[in-house]
This record gives sequence, C-alpha cells and structure tokens, in this order.
Amino acid sequence: MSRWYRAYAGTVKDDKLAEVAVIAACSRSVAIAVWHALLESAAETDAGGRFETTPRRVAAALCEPAGTIAATFAAMAEIGMIAGDAVSAWKTRQYESDKSTERSRKHREAKNREAKRSGEAALPGRCATPPESEAESDSDDDSAGAASSAPRAPDLDLIEAERRCCEAAGSERLGSFAPIAELLHRQADLERDILPVIRARPASGGRVSSWKFYGPIITEALQKRSPAPASQGPPKVFVVKGTAEWRERVAAGHKPGMTTQDPRTKAEGWYFPAPERQGQAAKDMAEKDKAA
Repeated sequence: MSRWYRAYAGTVKDDKLAEVAVIAACSRSVAIAVWHALLESAAETDAGGRFETTPRRVAAALCEPAGTIAATFAAMAEIGMIAGDAVSAWKTRQYESDKSTERSRKHREAKNREAKRSGEAALPGRCATPPESEAESDSDDDSAGAASSAPRAPDLDLIEAERRCCEAAGSERLGSFAPIAELLHRQADLERDILPVIRARPASGGRVSSWKFYGPIITEALQKRSPAPASQGPPKVFVVKGTAEWRERVAAGHKPGMTTQDPRTKAEGWYFPAPERQGQAAKDMAEKDKAA
C-alpha cells in the first residue's frame, strides 16, 4: 500500500530551497522536485527519515542531468536539509501519529472514552467521569439497561474495517468509506462478503477510483447467499448523533461505536440495534420473497 508523507504549505516559496537552487546552479523547480523525491523515499523506507534513493536514481526519475542532481544533493547537505542518507528534520516534521495504525488506535480510544462518558452521563446519580477501574468494569457489563436482554450484533470497528479494505484494494485513495460501512451495517460479513470482492478487483492500476464501485458487486453477492441467521442480532436503525432518540437509546444501555455517515443524508450517527422492528423486518422479507 502507498505510504503518505507530510508536505507543508510554503514549500514552493521556501528560502532554503531557493538557496539550494543558487548553490547547485539549477532551477528552483528542480530543487523542489528533488526535495520531494527524498521525502517520498524516506516515507517508503519508514526508518526515521532515512532515504534509500541516490542522485542517479532521482536524475533518471526527473529526466535531469546526473551532475545537476548530485550538486542539488550536495547543496541540501551543505545547508543542513539532509545529513548523510537521512532527512534532518524528519522526526519533528513527520509524526508517528500520521501512520494509519497509530491514527486508528488513538481514534478508537477517543471514541471509547466518548461513548463511556455519554452512557454514564445519562444515568442519574452516577459520576460523569468515573475512575478508570469503574469505567473498565462498566464497559464489560452488557446487562445494564432496558434493552440488555435483546440479542446484539457485535459493534463494528469501522476504522479497522477501512484499514483492512484499503490493504485489500491496495489503495487509501478511494474516497468516503460510507458505501462499505452501509453494507457492514446491513449485516454483510467483512471476511466472507467484502474482502474477497475487493481482493478480486484491486484498485491498484487506476481501475477503481471509489468505494462505490464495489457496492453493487457486494450487494449482488449478498442477495445470492442464504439469509443471515437470527443469531446475528435484531434489525438496526440509523440514529443521528445528538438527537433525543440518540440520547434515549444511550440511556437504555446501547453503546454507540464510531459514528458514520448516512449514505443518503450525510448526517453523522450510528446504527443502533432495533429489536422493536424485528416483526416489521420479517414482514418486509416475506413481502420481498412473495414479489420475487
């Protein structure tokens, strides 16, 4: 999968790159291109700023004379932009938090804390910020609340699901993950229904530009396989975050996970279990089978 690196506003007008161009007797555009070639190599190497590319490789990539690129490397070393085979300020300008796995972990932790606070604040007589030991025990207590006896499907970690789908597709640039999130909330199975389709049609090579491409293919596969067993839980209903219904369901013991967007309205919310709609879902399924 392609890696990301940070490029800061003002790079084109950076005084150091202008100085590099003067020292190396090259155009500023060449200096800028060489700098980004070094950042790209350091991102791919992923070793604290060390790059593996060489002046000759960069010259070949940019179609520039090898002597010019070698002089540009030397100029960057002279003014301290690089030191040996490493970008000098990499650790202060490129952060560990930029990595997808680190972002995922921190985002999950923040959402878990938010969900715990929301659930605790809705219960009278309870502290909104309980001690950590109490919060941990509460997170394991699925019997609390009026709806606790209803079967529940496991909450989906959409950050982790998106990471795995990006790995399967070979790309992180397919836009909003909402089309796949919607399928997951409709009881599509990540391992059985989604990842095999994505792996069979990877996005590498520019053939796929959006997650929407996979939606119809996965939906067709879902329609062909047998209905999901009842043990997967009751139907779900999308509830907009911050509304009265959201607060009521949280107070009843439902714990929202990471919010997602409704693919139609783009509103932020979560798919809550809706056991009260179990009968209607069965009726809808019967009518659909009858029509077929």
